[in-house]
Amino acid sequence: MPERFRESPQAIEPNMGPVNTKMQDLLNRCLYLPKRHPLEIEYYDWDKIRPRSIDPDFVNCLRFVALVESNPDAPAKNLLRAADAGGATWQRRFVEETWLPEEHMHGVVLRELAIRCGTSQPLIDEEIEQVRAREFTIGTNYSSLKTNIYGWLQEATTWMFYRAMASATDNPVIKKVLTDISTQENFHRFIYFQGAKSTLANNPNLSRQVVETVGEFVMPGYVMAPELQPEAPRWAKKFNFPTSTLLHEEVTGLLGLVGHQGLGKSLIAYGAKNSPLPLLRPLLSLLSKASIPPVYYLTGRAVEEVSKRDQERQNKV
Repeated sequence: MPERFRESPQAIEPNMGPVNTKMQDLLNRCLYLPKRHPLEIEYYDWDKIRPRSIDPDFVNCLRFVALVESNPDAPAKNLLRAADAGGATWQRRFVEETWLPEEHMHGVVLRELAIRCGTSQPLIDEEIEQVRAREFTIGTNYSSLKTNIYGWLQEATTWMFYRAMASATDNPVIKKVLTDISTQENFHRFIYFQGAKSTLANNPNLSRQVVETVGEFVMPGYVMAPELQPEAPRWAKKFNFPTSTLLHEEVTGLLGLVGHQGLGKSLIAYGAKNSPLPLLRPLLSLLSKASIPPVYYLTGRAVEEVSKRDQERQNKV
């Protein structure tokens, strides 16, 4: 696979004509897939939920995701601003016609689910107002490509988190709500990744933006629900979140976008801020700011091998 990562300036006008043509065609062909539909409150038999039978910790996690999903208008502004600035007409269409309406309904349905499972309605409504009053600071100056990369990473994580939550409950109504939402998040993941892939295919000199986006990536919960976000890793472990599957998704995706060198530098940049070993962060920070292609390439190869082995082990379970 050719190495397409380049140490080139970011300020390059993207060639969006071919990208818009390809992505508009993709949206025309697969806007609504089997097993995927817009959500409505009326789809679910809420009376089959018995609050006393639901783990209070699970209910608290439902409250968390309801809060995170309660203000999609804030990130939508950044998505649309980036789309217009970069001439990504397909992205404006996707956000306005699909992403934003579906994300709105995720918030509505999850709020209802949290309340039906025992969350206080006045409490969650007050918290939702607080979420909507906060400034959403992620991606305020992103390009269209950066929003695609961020959207892919965020939606992949969200898709797998909802799927893990659905597997952790025996209640059919809760399971169906979470499964329906996860299916839509998976579609959003697919579209954002295809947008990034098409943009880079027509603008290979924008590869640096991929590295930068990965390096500064944080989930929206850090902004929207900062009081509950620290609980997310514990919930992920409790619900058997498929960490190796997510890693495989990210590694194979980045390999396809920026090759081994770009993969290696992306993960070094991310580790500089997020390594579980604080003493290692200064070294990773120096490596991420330097220009040492062999180190980035070897790191990418090593991470690819680890990801393959983890996925093979997971598939045998």
